[in-house]
Amino acid sequence: MEYNSKTYGTQKIKNDIDKNLYSFNHYLQREENQWNRKAKSLLIDSMLRGYIILPFVIDKRDKIGGIIEGKQRLSTLRDFLDNKLRMTNNMEPLVLDVVTVDEDGNTKDETKEFDISGKKFRQFDKELIDIITSYQFKFYEITNATDKEIVDNFIRLNAGKPLTNKQLRKTVSSKEVSSEIASICNLPFMKDKLITKGQKKSAADIDAVIKTLLLISNKENGYEIKTFNVPDIQAFQIWYNDNQNEHVISQLTDAINELDKNIETISIKTTSIPFMLYAAYRTIEEDKDMTEFADKVKDFVANYNNNTDYSALIKNGTSSNASIQARLDYWNELV
Repeated sequence: MEYNSKTYGTQKIKNDIDKNLYSFNHYLQREENQWNRKAKSLLIDSMLRGYIILPFVIDKRDKIGGIIEGKQRLSTLRDFLDNKLRMTNNMEPLVLDVVTVDEDGNTKDETKEFDISGKKFRQFDKELIDIITSYQFKFYEITNATDKEIVDNFIRLNAGKPLTNKQLRKTVSSKEVSSEIASICNLPFMKDKLITKGQKKSAADIDAVIKTLLLISNKENGYEIKTFNVPDIQAFQIWYNDNQNEHVISQLTDAINELDKNIETISIKTTSIPFMLYAAYRTIEEDKDMTEFADKVKDFVANYNNNTDYSALIKNGTSSNASIQARLDYWNELV
């Protein structure tokens, strides 16, 4: 693996972001906005106080650099410079030694206190703006590496961070499979109607698509479903890396787009999403009436709390083979 170590000032970084030279959608990275406003404000505060900020790691094998370490920091910096982020209230005042010039041109050193609470970038004093725009960041730009080396680096960089099993599943799928999954997750029905912002943060959409592909592969390719536990899901991902099916992706995409046409709003538990998507895929694959299936989905959602038959299928958990097979039977009946 080969990489370059560089130092860039804030203004160059902002210019490069505006030129779309960085991708905030690297297939390994979490969604943006994992940080709350306090954490984002502390990053800006650290810059003002001259504190050390950890380096960024960029996958620079292509012209557009994919951020694999530091996405939350870099997106925070971008939003702050674009005046889309306001500092939290009750930030500790900043006390700095500054040089002032009187009307006669005489300079004088003095200590000045700055209030940064509740302010956007454009509301900062000039002295603070100068500090922000001149801050220097360390970058490691990977220029030559295999996908496996990129994944290994990502895992080790995040060894001490609380990534969920759902988020770590990105490291198991190949780059090509991850791109397929991302294309499905970005369909309007998925991102605007089915998956909430909170669920997207925890990568519940990616998890749902992987499980959907597992259910479909069980039917189409005879892949044996064991459980939805982490090792079994990862084993499927490794198998799927070598058994991608463009037809399945195309039909699943069509099914989700048809759901979008037939369902205005929906609130369905994440444990049922893969089964619903699987059944929608079957509906399209078998050339059945999607309007009728969508009505059944709406009825399922509306009566979920009173659906004792379905509740019985998950009373002992949702990851076991018995629960998966029972719910498969249930949704197959709806097709």
